[in-house]
Amino acid sequence: SRMLSGVDLNNVERIEVINGASAAFGNGATGGAINFITKQGNTVAGGKPEITASAGLRAFTTNITDSVAPEFSAGFRGDAGLVDVVANMSAKYSRDYYDGRGNHIPSDAMLGQGGGDNIADYNGLVKLGKSFDARRLEFSVNAVHLDQEPDYFTNYATRPVSVLSTSPYTGQSIAERSEFYRASYSDGAFALGNLRLDLSYSDIERRTALSPLSAANTLVYYTSGPFNRLNTNGQLTLFSQQMALQTAVTTPLPMLLPGMKLTWGADIGQDKTTQRFLDNVDAIAPMKQNNYAAYAQLDAPVLDWLRLRGGARYDRFDVDLADFTRPAYTTGAAAVAALKVRGGSFSYDAVVYNAGLVVDVLPGLEAFGGMSQGYSLPDYGGFTRRAGVQGVTSNFSLLGPQPQKVTTYDVGLRGQNDRLSGGVSGYVSESDLGSTFIVSSNQISQQKERIYGLEAYGEYSLTDAITLGSTLSWKEGKFDSNRDGDIDAYLPNNRIGSPLKLVLFAGWEIDSDWSLHGETVFYSARTRFDGTNVTKLESGFLVNALANYKLGQGDLS
Repeated sequence: SRMLSGVDLNNVERIEVINGASAAFGNGATGGAINFITKQGNTVAGGKPEITASAGLRAFTTNITDSVAPEFSAGFRGDAGLVDVVANMSAKYSRDYYDGRGNHIPSDAMLGQGGGDNIADYNGLVKLGKSFDARRLEFSVNAVHLDQEPDYFTNYATRPVSVLSTSPYTGQSIAERSEFYRASYSDGAFALGNLRLDLSYSDIERRTALSPLSAANTLVYYTSGPFNRLNTNGQLTLFSQQMALQTAVTTPLPMLLPGMKLTWGADIGQDKTTQRFLDNVDAIAPMKQNNYAAYAQLDAPVLDWLRLRGGARYDRFDVDLADFTRPAYTTGAAAVAALKVRGGSFSYDAVVYNAGLVVDVLPGLEAFGGMSQGYSLPDYGGFTRRAGVQGVTSNFSLLGPQPQKVTTYDVGLRGQNDRLSGGVSGYVSESDLGSTFIVSSNQISQQKERIYGLEAYGEYSLTDAITLGSTLSWKEGKFDSNRDGDIDAYLPNNRIGSPLKLVLFAGWEIDSDWSLHGETVFYSARTRFDGTNVTKLESGFLVNALANYKLGQGDLS
């Protein structure tokens, strides 16, 4: 849940959003990918290095004194002679958070993940690059250091959840200590086209919050009696080391069709993961995963008004899960005894496909449609952590988790002219082995599911200085709650959230110095039966406004 918030936007050149599965992306990208592309260190215009610095304050109007928090950033980009360099360091702090009604927001707004308050977040990036005509070599390291120190535990009995001001937080900080390394080589003069090699290594350590027994946390690590509602060793720390080598070659095929190209390659990777309580007891079966893949993606402009795309990807996963003893838990009324869980070695593989087309309907207007498939592994650790608790066997091979194949269909229209751009699309996403966490029973299950939705966007330049726009999205999803083959219940709120979200925005470039931007966001309520309970998510309405003034060499916002 912290992955996106851990990205320092000061390091980002641009962001690509890839809708649907693609042959070029594998495990974890069954629904698409969000690709953060960091800044390049190439010499800026005029041959001078670029040095940036920023400082800011954030506060909630309800209580400025207890919520005001600073943030700082400093960066360098330019040519250092032997290599070009990008370097950036940032520090961001937060203190108490308040909602729109002035209520103090609890730190543990998402059980085990932490809210956004009382955090000290440090982020550093160094990227070194060297270009040799059509070839380029890069190396980068990114370090993330985060600590969150909650003031109080959370009261989950209130609606909405609230700060339990009579119970100070007694656990260790919610923390992250992670480093990400990457080496990249690109060759535009490669004999078969454009070659890219990426070698990456990640060393990740993340510690969750200490959570007492409650309606939102029905199992507590047991060491000192079945009625103990709080075990000070009950915090979890995730340790993961991930390595990957990714190759991609884009080969032009003009001899077959002008503009045709084939992108192909292979990926290999390894992931070693475990999760432990503070007393070093394993909470999940320690696991190692090796993955191998090969893919090909063809782009073909068949006619002036018709473009086709299609591809295939082969994925193989070899998973080793160690035997371990699932520790004892307490439910408050009774103890759940420790259980020996048998691991083993398992292999899974599949070929997935995608195909799509784009048709030029009118000048500036095109229709599109497609089918895409993705293949990835579920949260095996979640299954082993709950072995026996879910009333199932302690043999992992009989626990039931299987890789998930997701098939998505989409169709739509999009277009633009000098002043207007927009589009509308619809999609259906299906899987026979969707993974869902049912909060009320503390269970993870896999079953048939279907998610469907509509999306629309539009932007209009009223004048050269004023822009108006809107985005609209609606989604819903259902699943087979009792696994009898019929999709009979709605997916829980932790999978769907608000079905309807509407954003209206406007921008005004007043003059060369001043600009204004404003937006309103509405998200709808959701009351659905998830096969166990009727759950309700409240609606909400947000207003955001930004003013920017050019001040000397910088900006005041």
